[in-house]
Amino acid sequence: MQTMPEELWRRSPAFVTIGVTFVALLMTSFAMFPDPFIRHDDFPALLADPDGYYIKTLDEGRWLSYIWHLRGFVMPSWLAFALYQLCWAIFAGAAALNACGPNARPIYPIAVALFIMVAPPAAMISVWFNTLLPGLAVVAVYALLVLRHGARKMRPWLLIFVPATLMCYTSYPLLLLVLLITAHDNRWSFRDLAGLIVLFVGSFALGLLSIYCLNYAFHGVFGIPMAEWRQPNPVTDMVSLIANLDLVGNFMLRTLDAFSHDFAPMAWVILAVTFFGLVLVARHEGWPAAYIAVGLSAGFGLVVLQILRTGILLSPRVLIFAWVLLACLLARMVLIAHDRKPMGARLMRNALLIVVGSYALNIGKMYMSYEPWQSTTRAMAQSLKKGDGPIWITGSYTSVPHSDTVEIQNPRALAYRLEYLTGRDVHDCSEGADTDAACATLTDAPRWEKDMHLAHILQFERGTMLQLPNTSETELAQN
Repeated sequence: MQTMPEELWRRSPAFVTIGVTFVALLMTSFAMFPDPFIRHDDFPALLADPDGYYIKTLDEGRWLSYIWHLRGFVMPSWLAFALYQLCWAIFAGAAALNACGPNARPIYPIAVALFIMVAPPAAMISVWFNTLLPGLAVVAVYALLVLRHGARKMRPWLLIFVPATLMCYTSYPLLLLVLLITAHDNRWSFRDLAGLIVLFVGSFALGLLSIYCLNYAFHGVFGIPMAEWRQPNPVTDMVSLIANLDLVGNFMLRTLDAFSHDFAPMAWVILAVTFFGLVLVARHEGWPAAYIAVGLSAGFGLVVLQILRTGILLSPRVLIFAWVLLACLLARMVLIAHDRKPMGARLMRNALLIVVGSYALNIGKMYMSYEPWQSTTRAMAQSLKKGDGPIWITGSYTSVPHSDTVEIQNPRALAYRLEYLTGRDVHDCSEGADTDAACATLTDAPRWEKDMHLAHILQFERGTMLQLPNTSETELAQN
């Protein structure tokens, strides 16, 4: 007689794997749910502000994300974060089952799904959950379709899904490629692999062409010009090429730091496991190792080419696909060991779960580090709720406690945060902010003479002024 867990797994392995992954993800990110931390350039998506995001369509081709900004309603941030995490759990669970196949013991796909769940690039990018929600939802839908209909039937759909995900986030199409490269039902051969890569490249080119045409139609620019804030250094001669090669080296080192959570021995373990894993799979299964190696090469090739061509410094979070490929490589290693040396398979599975636990703690710690800034700004918003009309912010956002701890990089972070919490219009007249037309109507206010670490709130008939210390005053108070 089957027990309840066995019966549930027999009926729906996908439901069990995704459910376990989602629960684990909720436990890992519990600190974010009461009041999720949001980066300044993610607030337009939260507040359904298309004007604040429109420039991204030109600079990054994110047209599908822009459509999400046009929805006309504001979703609670905790709900958006929960939906985002659910989409990531769906992808992780589906990718693990797709790689392990239907005959694997339940513990193996669950362990692999949890390993995908704790991908450091995924944690890094999760604080832009409002903007990336539609893109990750498309990725999750494709993963479920691959699981339901098989990888081969879903290959032609790359022509639709790759352009759609490319219009959300540049590296999301690579997650679709990973699903097809690591599928257990592939017809492992050179012809099959070459056909998949050609189809993916063609789909990617179609996506770029679609973005170029949209940019030309709405911006008058056929292409994706690089934003100045990225400090591009396009290759024009040997000097610029050498400089960009240095950026590639810097990117690789930062990627190892990110993947290992700044623990150097773990970086060496990741490199060693990847190398010996490819050798092991190549020896026992042959073509699956070639598929994974080509996937890694194609993904890294696109990223390196982008750095060399444009001279911009990318974040390791764009390599989210590489972690998923590593997880699927580990899945094949465990399954090989299970067929030949069951004890070795158990040891590998246990080691995998230990890594999952360690990485989950680090991710949870990252999420908890945002709480001091969140609580400080909540208290500030509570004081500002007493007034009516718009709010003007003057001074420097860097004077707000904990702004450096959570790496607040733009004055808009505070303005958007207060707008969301108070429901009032906030005009950013602070030091270093872009000029706001409403700031021209703001008259000089008297300075306070007490502790310069504290914000000063002045109530007017037409609104409220939040006076923050300037950068120089803050530095003087700290000395």
